[in-house]
Order: sequence, then C-alpha cells, then structure tokens
Amino acid sequence: MGEVIRLDERRAQAEPSSPVSDADLLSASLGGSVSAREQLFRRHYPRILRLAHRLLGREDDAEDLAQDVCVMALGQLETVRDPNAFAGWLTRICVFRARSRIRHYAVLRRLRLVPERVVDPDHVVSRTAPPDVAMELKQLYRHLRALSADARIALVLRRVEGLSIAEISERMGRSPATVKRRIAEGHAVLQRMERGVT
Repeated sequence: MGEVIRLDERRAQAEPSSPVSDADLLSASLGGSVSAREQLFRRHYPRILRLAHRLLGREDDAEDLAQDVCVMALGQLETVRDPNAFAGWLTRICVFRARSRIRHYAVLRRLRLVPERVVDPDHVVSRTAPPDVAMELKQLYRHLRALSADARIALVLRRVEGLSIAEISERMGRSPATVKRRIAEGHAVLQRMERGVT
C-alpha cells in the first residue's frame, strides 16, 4: 500500500475561508454570543460529520457521533488551550468519542447483543476517487471491523485523512511510536484478511 491516500475532497474546498477566525468566534462564544457559537459549530460540523463517517463507516452512526461531539464540545469551550487550534481540539473530541463507540460496539458484537453491521465501502469511498485509491480504500473499509479501535482510527487518520504521525499522535492522545505501531498493526491485519488468513 502507498504512504498516504485521501478521498477526493480537498480541505480548502470543503472549508471555505471566513473573515472571522475561529479564535475570534471562540472568544465571542465564551463572552456569551449565541450567534458566534452557532457560526463556529456550523463552520466545523460538516468536517466533523465526514470524519465521524470515515471512522465509523456508517452514515446513521456518524450523524449521531457528530452531534454528540458538538454537544460535548459546547459544554467544554472554556477548556480550549489554543483558540487558534479549535479545529484540532474538536477533531480530538471526535476521535475519543469514536474510539469509545467502536470499543463499545465490539463488546456488544462479541456478546451477540447487536447484529453484525457491514460497512458498504461504496458509501464511504467517493465515486470520483482514482481507481487505485478507491481499491485501497475499499479494502480498508471492507475489513475495518477486524481492526482494534486504535489501529482503525490511526489507519483512517493516516490513509484517509492524510494526517501526519505527529497530528495523529495529538488527536489520539498517543505517542508517535504508538501511532506507528497501530498503523503497522492495521496494515498487517488488512494484508492477512486480503490473503484470507484469519
């Protein structure tokens, strides 16, 4: 597999620039401005929803997670250490909440308390992605549930979101060495699954 592959969306296109910075909106939100708070979350909700969908693989679960992330973040705005890094802070909350959901669902699945949920790669991978990228992403999403929560998240953040090891480390709250191990673990599982070895 290649080093990094991304879906065809470009971050700059997905998040148009605004004359008001996140830091300004955050400051106004903390000062009690409801419209600033709404604008801040309206700006970031589509990105968080996309990330939730990529981490969980299902639209209905993703919408629930994205709303949960925004509600949780609203109650913790005063904990943002760097107002200029609001997007990364929100992503970190999404990653932590996704990890919790993935682990919870894995336990329920092992206990046979919930039905098996199959991720349809065609619903996650863009139709306009280049064929080689689409093939690799479909392989990833076909076998996503076989990965541990941390390997799954690290692999999606690296291969789909295109984040650096340092960025993934910060978002996951794991050391860079641990992130590298989880990515390697994920690749190993995917290669075994593709060869039909369980």
